[in-house]
Formats: sequence, C-alpha cells, structure tokens
Amino acid sequence: DYPLRCSNSLTCVYIDVNGLHELNNTYGTMLALRTANYLNGQDIETYAKDYFAKQKLGRTDMLLVIEVNSRAWYLVYGPGLRSYADGNQALATLVRENLDDAFFDGESNQGILSLFEDLETWCKDNLPEVEPVTADHLFDCDVFLFAATKSIPPVGSDVADVRMAQFAANR
Repeated sequence: DYPLRCSNSLTCVYIDVNGLHELNNTYGTMLALRTANYLNGQDIETYAKDYFAKQKLGRTDMLLVIEVNSRAWYLVYGPGLRSYADGNQALATLVRENLDDAFFDGESNQGILSLFEDLETWCKDNLPEVEPVTADHLFDCDVFLFAATKSIPPVGSDVADVRMAQFAANR
C-alpha cells in the first residue's frame, strides 16, 4: 500500500495531478508529503519541522509528515501561511478527516488524492491569489521595489538566511 512503498521519500506535489500544479502558480504554495515508518524516537512535530527546514521548503509551502506505524501525522507550513493557517480549524479538520482509519487500513491512494483536493479547496478559500505579470507589465503598479546585491551564497552552502548574507556582503 502507498505509505509502505513511500516510507523513505519526499514527494513534492507539483505535477499535473488533478490540476494541483496550479496551487503553486495561483497561490505560490507547494504541497509536499513525507511518509516514514519510524522517526527514530523523535516526536513527529519536531521531525516535521526539522525536515521542512532541511528540505528548504519555502515561506508559503506545506509539508505533511505521516508516520505509518503509529498512524500519526503533522502538517507544518512556512511562515507566510501562518496568518491564514494558525487557528484555522478547517485545515486541521480536513487533514484529520482524510487521514482516518480507512486511510491506514488500505485506502491510502484515495485518501491522499482526496486530501490534496481538499487542500486545494482550502487554498482557494483562504489564500490570496498571486498575479504573475509579464515583463511589459512589471511597472504597472503604484510602487515598485528593487534590490540589488553584491553576491549570492552558493547553492548548498551552510548559509541559513540568504538575505542576511547578502546584506552583510553589501556593507
């Protein structure tokens, strides 16, 4: 069954499955799924938050971690979603309803599809749309802010906050 086959993987849902790729295009949100059989004694909240940081998911991304053996789950999201998600009972309810006993007892494929459809609906109901513009309309606004930087830390470096590294280089 699905959770057992994907016990050591991170799945980023940015493919054209039921139009989910449009979440990123429309709301700037990527949904990621991590399943694990064991968390090596770590509690699921800490594991999920650490894994979110390790994968360098973005400010408006979500990561759902499912520990198959204990039937536990934890949804962590970037700081850009906090004002929309913190205290939002509808979000917790839709995850709880989709990750029920039937999910863990063999109906996980349908459960994941249903969960992501419900998350897509939640995004539509709660998040503002991102409006991509072409270069010829870039300045059609009241205020345009632009920042240049002297350097960009290399990919894979140990820099925790790229903005602060750029600020330090510009001094």
